[in-house]
Amino acid sequence: MDNENCLHNDLISDLNYFKTNELNDFKKINPFSNNSFIKNKVDNWELLDLFSKKINYEISKERIYSLINSNKPYGSKDFKELDIDKNQLVSINDFEVNRGGYFTIEGFIYKNNLYSLCLPHNAFHSYQWIHQNLVNSMDNEEINIRIRLDPLAKNFLTSVNKMVIYGENLNWDDLANLTEEKHYKFLNDSNGEITDLVWKPDGNELHLTCEELPNIEFSEIKGARYLHAIYNKDLETVTHCDGSLRIYTKNELMQRKNYHVRHSNSRKMGKRVKIFQVNGYIPTKDFTSFVNSFYLWNDDINNYFTNLNSEKLK
Repeated sequence: MDNENCLHNDLISDLNYFKTNELNDFKKINPFSNNSFIKNKVDNWELLDLFSKKINYEISKERIYSLINSNKPYGSKDFKELDIDKNQLVSINDFEVNRGGYFTIEGFIYKNNLYSLCLPHNAFHSYQWIHQNLVNSMDNEEINIRIRLDPLAKNFLTSVNKMVIYGENLNWDDLANLTEEKHYKFLNDSNGEITDLVWKPDGNELHLTCEELPNIEFSEIKGARYLHAIYNKDLETVTHCDGSLRIYTKNELMQRKNYHVRHSNSRKMGKRVKIFQVNGYIPTKDFTSFVNSFYLWNDDINNYFTNLNSEKLK
């Protein structure tokens, strides 16, 4: 904290505002960063680290509340001419995007204001990779893309993050021959989160449903990333893909964890908020790019789709 910075006194005042008990309680689920640079260069680094996490926590909590209790940001008069469907989705073609490079402005411009795709994770930059994959598919005239704008992010500072998120050409021959459900449950070793996945044949269609469940203590700030897709066996292509957040109360999330996503009881709790939807003839490589970028940082899902070509389903 540089004493010469014009915001120094304001920051010190904010840090001193925290009550000791509040900090101690928050610390239990938010351990300090092990950042040697911060430790060596910044006074009161523990307090500053906790302060930044507290801000992120409150913003994430407000985002979840807004998604289930309001129609933000669509209440603005700027959106009165925008076609907003029952799922609060709007056409991606109604917005201006910068196509200057693979990673450019990670947002959508409407009436000179910058908006973001709704965050699929409580980390702010988590939307950038699914954003780019959706933007890169805008020129495909055989698909229709609709998106959910974030309720809070408007005219924000953009950043550039580079990470390779790619798709695979799935072995649809094996998948299309399924006669019964094929399901999986993954456990993330790093954070203990569970991800359910199921392929379900239904006539000439094959349905994929996947849900990543947050830990119960984060139910206030983090929704469950939920994805559904349909593969048409006759057309030999993916015809539908949508990604959502399923928002649970603490009690609902505790109940939800008693069931796999393939069970009907798993869909009787929580509220589903769609983030994007793609309909049409979706190339399988684009489809798996959507999945992997939506489930950014979920190594189980990314590895599963990367390795699926060599897996023989029975």
